[in-house]
Amino acid sequence: WDELECAITVGDPITSYAGTQTRFHLPELNFTRMLDYAGQPQFSVSYRGGSFLSRAGEAAVHSDYIKAVKVVGGAGAPFKTIQIDVLEIASHDTTPVHGQPLTSMRATVDGEPVLIGRRALSTEVTMVARASIKKFIGVARKETVGLVLPGFSMRVTSSKGNKFKDPQMQVKAVHLDCEFLKFDRTLVSGPLPEMWGLREPISVETKALLLPLTKREE
Repeated sequence: WDELECAITVGDPITSYAGTQTRFHLPELNFTRMLDYAGQPQFSVSYRGGSFLSRAGEAAVHSDYIKAVKVVGGAGAPFKTIQIDVLEIASHDTTPVHGQPLTSMRATVDGEPVLIGRRALSTEVTMVARASIKKFIGVARKETVGLVLPGFSMRVTSSKGNKFKDPQMQVKAVHLDCEFLKFDRTLVSGPLPEMWGLREPISVETKALLLPLTKREE
């Protein structure tokens, strides 16, 4: 089990595991399947990339932030689809309230909104949504959605674009970071485990993700 060393995907995005960092690139319009889990229950995790405009009418500054995460249930899963999308930050302060919707991201389970608090999807599968009291993205709160299954746990967090110095640009670059906190290395496959060095050889599909989008079209 990997309980002490988690795998993360942050920022541009860059995924890190066991001291290895790998930069990869995501298309904007469609979800890209990044990880398959063959435990009980089975499921897959996909990312969708996105961009933002520095000024109205200007070309996209960046296209590879994670703007949405989707978990699709397979055999034995008590859900069909969990989806988490980043939201535009509101112009007013939002105070986290138990039982209320998230404000920096929209999370759903089979189309039903995930509210702040704990939600049991089954006796063994739980989701937890939290809003930070002290950490902000502009006037909005930094928020997390966690998914805990037998032998596996992950957490998705709304984050600002810290690579920018301008606070307004940081808020415009709001995106999702994803942490895999606990998993069985023998049960994961797909592009992320290949980037982490857990699966060999690296597939053609994963190699394509390592190229900038413009290079793939050449």
